[in-house]
Amino acid sequence: MPNLQAVISLTMFYQAALDTYAVVDATTGQSVRALKPYLRLGIYPGGAPLSQAPNTDEMIAPTFIAQQLLHKKEKRAVSPSPHGEVVHPPLPVHFIEHARQGQCVYFSLLISECRRLRWMGIADDLQGLATLFYHEPWHLETFALIYFYALLANDSGGVDLLASPLHLSGQKQHRLLLFNAYLAKTPKLGNLIDDYVFFAFYNRWYHAPPNTPGAP
Repeated sequence: MPNLQAVISLTMFYQAALDTYAVVDATTGQSVRALKPYLRLGIYPGGAPLSQAPNTDEMIAPTFIAQQLLHKKEKRAVSPSPHGEVVHPPLPVHFIEHARQGQCVYFSLLISECRRLRWMGIADDLQGLATLFYHEPWHLETFALIYFYALLANDSGGVDLLASPLHLSGQKQHRLLLFNAYLAKTPKLGNLIDDYVFFAFYNRWYHAPPNTPGAP
């Protein structure tokens, strides 16, 4: 199991990046303040599918998703010791670059976390989704948040259901149907994700209306 203090240091680095992250309203030129409450991170126990990892690890995840699981308790972050080892995480620069370029904050975070925790099957699936939905980043954010929820809920069956072979024809529609089916079972989660996506991509909706998997 990874050292908790190292995970805390990594979380602090990610949170510092999110604290400076902003989406600008294309009409007013002002940052979208309603997005800020969604950009908080915590450390929670989460599990990969049993076929990948039979144990539970400490996972960095969005707080607003974890709060949907009332039994999830955030780890109490102990302040780093001034005499302790300084941790220099290798992943945040990659995370920050991709998050800012595509506005895919949580999609980038989830890939980084899956690689850190050696959940390579999920990481590979996310890379496939990144190719499929390259021009629709709001879908990528939605998929990432559903994955976060399933992992935090230790829903191995749900995660296995969400993943599917990437070589299938009609793959994009197939994946949207799978995610829609999952959200249909968790409507509160779907509404919450819709709200986040609306604000996270607020600067894009004058080009196209929001159309996320959870939308009617």
